[in-house]
Amino acid sequence: MQATDLLNSVPIDLEEAIIKLLQDQKVDIGPTVEAQVHAKSDPEGWVCGNYTDCCMPFGASNNDDYMFNRSTQYFTIKYNGRIVAQSVVVDSRDRENNEDVVILDNIEVANNYKNLTPLLANVYQTFWTEYTGRPIKVGTGYSDLIPPGGRLEQNRYEAKTSLYYSDARGSQIYDLPKLRGIEAMDKVITLANLTERDAELIAKMEAEAYPEGMTQGKAHIAEVLQKQRELEVPGAASSFVIRQGQEPAGYLLVLPEESEVNSGERVAHVYDMVVLPKFRGSSLARKMMERVLDVASAYGVAIEAEARASTSYALLMNERIRRWFESKGFHLTANEKLPEYLGGEDFYFVRFENRQNAEVTA
Repeated sequence: MQATDLLNSVPIDLEEAIIKLLQDQKVDIGPTVEAQVHAKSDPEGWVCGNYTDCCMPFGASNNDDYMFNRSTQYFTIKYNGRIVAQSVVVDSRDRENNEDVVILDNIEVANNYKNLTPLLANVYQTFWTEYTGRPIKVGTGYSDLIPPGGRLEQNRYEAKTSLYYSDARGSQIYDLPKLRGIEAMDKVITLANLTERDAELIAKMEAEAYPEGMTQGKAHIAEVLQKQRELEVPGAASSFVIRQGQEPAGYLLVLPEESEVNSGERVAHVYDMVVLPKFRGSSLARKMMERVLDVASAYGVAIEAEARASTSYALLMNERIRRWFESKGFHLTANEKLPEYLGGEDFYFVRFENRQNAEVTA
């Protein structure tokens, strides 16, 4: 009998004691993952922000509020005994119908454990599916992990008591869908927001995706991500990396900037979109574009991009993709070849406008 077989037959209330006994005897039981909502009196919850290096370390004003506020608790995930992800859980209500909802203020992941995002995403969905029948929402501000299958919706929710600080106060919020089936971990698709610390990873992916002499390099990528931080771009609208299992499979760099064609108009400016060669032909590119369309629609902006002829432009000009964009309300309104640069490859300026939003505004 393997250790995992033994654990599968152990009653849940004895599992922790059996795991400790096996570990004391140096039995290899593989990595352990523990998810829990902490009691208000649990000091491990008070310091969870220190483990994820976020804006709520012990002693910070916002964390002082979370420790004593009647509407908040801490949710953590441990990997081999160390806290690697956490959320502030907020007892909330729907302003429209006064129904109870649970808001996870955001999802913070420790920097050295971001390769575990498929596992962490699965834990979030599994835990909250089993923990409560209430709807689960996730704030869009400074979140390290986008909920699997999550969709942006109008934020009509509020905490039952006043909070000193919240990442879930924006106009949009994610809905965390309840789990209906189990997916193999090496096939789970996750999207994680990028920061300046990810510039080296993205530069390596760019070098793998493009021929020598056709890359813009780490400095350019870091500049985009620095500007994202300076603009305080909400998590929902951030640049992101997409993973299949634990493998980085692609990325998208995007910033809210002034339109190239309409002075004073704010648009979603796509700097680069890459799917690594081994993942091309899969559904990853569609999932990435879904995120961009979802965000652009939620924030009521057009999409503009300088697209490479051999990669993103060819994809965007595909007839099936164009029809899919139009079904989402986005129509191609500009398509212009740009002057030669980056080693002579053709680039095109393209713009997609959301006519559904325009009709609603009109």
